[in-house]
Amino acid sequence: MLTLACASTGTSPATAEVTTGSESDPGDGDPGDGDPGDGDPGDGDPGDGDGDMTGDGDPGDGDGDMAGDGDGDPGDGEVCPAGLDGQTPALDGVTLELVATPPDDGYPAPGAFEILEGPVWIDGTLYVSHIAGGGPPPKSRILALVDGSLEPFSTAAGTNGLAVDARGRMVVARHSDGTISTLDLAAPDSFTPWVSAYAGERFNSPNDLVLSSAGHLYFSDPNWQAPDPNPQPAERAYYVLDGGEPVAFAGEVAKPNGVMLALDEATLYVGGVNGLYAYAVEDDGSVGGGSEVLAVGDSVDGMAKDCAGNLYVVSEGRVVVLDPGGQVLGELELAGLTNVAFGGPERTTLFATTLQEPGLYAAELSIPGYPY
Repeated sequence: MLTLACASTGTSPATAEVTTGSESDPGDGDPGDGDPGDGDPGDGDPGDGDGDMTGDGDPGDGDGDMAGDGDGDPGDGEVCPAGLDGQTPALDGVTLELVATPPDDGYPAPGAFEILEGPVWIDGTLYVSHIAGGGPPPKSRILALVDGSLEPFSTAAGTNGLAVDARGRMVVARHSDGTISTLDLAAPDSFTPWVSAYAGERFNSPNDLVLSSAGHLYFSDPNWQAPDPNPQPAERAYYVLDGGEPVAFAGEVAKPNGVMLALDEATLYVGGVNGLYAYAVEDDGSVGGGSEVLAVGDSVDGMAKDCAGNLYVVSEGRVVVLDPGGQVLGELELAGLTNVAFGGPERTTLFATTLQEPGLYAAELSIPGYPY
């Protein structure tokens, strides 16, 4: 049986039990030895007690991470240990096991087509979107995994894809208002729009998103949960350079859905009902030309990546695992799959969401990965 360390109470879930960091090592939040991020008292050098690497008192709290969460873990912005290049996950005998289902609290509209989507692991807690009919756009809330159960966290979020930025904030794709917005976890029903329109109109139904280490945003905008009539005349993907305006691309991807950056951030993957496409990412974060990834020929939903650069692609009831060169390493099968993300105390747990009979599933893998 898969055992997970998750939050324990309430609408602001507590942090999981910490298993990373040791005395005077980076990430343990102790008075320390002057190593980067170890929380030692400040002199302006790395390890000044604020948890970051700059000695400037900016985000961080003495625990060695960048999220300011006090948990002493490596943080959500820096998730990968060194030395994993070229490793491949051990997939033989691995199965996705049911962890939890949405609460039976009467939330779905009668006869609604239910979906769990957008898993993200933030500060020891797994969050998912629960889309449950109505509309268009349909209603949607965010659930948090608490003591092995999914509990309401943000009751009227209107979200699909969820992510986390380097400051530990949740970043969400909202079909309810057509925005990409940020959410303060301490105020789970308060959203701040980041990107809200293209050519003067709201987006159709922002679906999935990914952030680069430089703060650039990439997201998909199909019409699956869009108002009728659709605000945008085409279904596309967009990128937003730090501080810039949205730029449309990926017109060749039918109903663009999952998006994911490669580990080196030189390639952006966009999936849709006509397969998976790879786009070159320029040095400034803009997107260049694309080509189809022939190893995945079927419809694509969500994606994840591990710390060795392997890509996990949800496609027609399976997770297809590709190495950085695009070769298939293996598959994990589960009916109704929608999306995947890594989490757990060591970030080696692959979480998966499903639709129609919505559930949260998980499998323990041999390589840690990214939290959305």
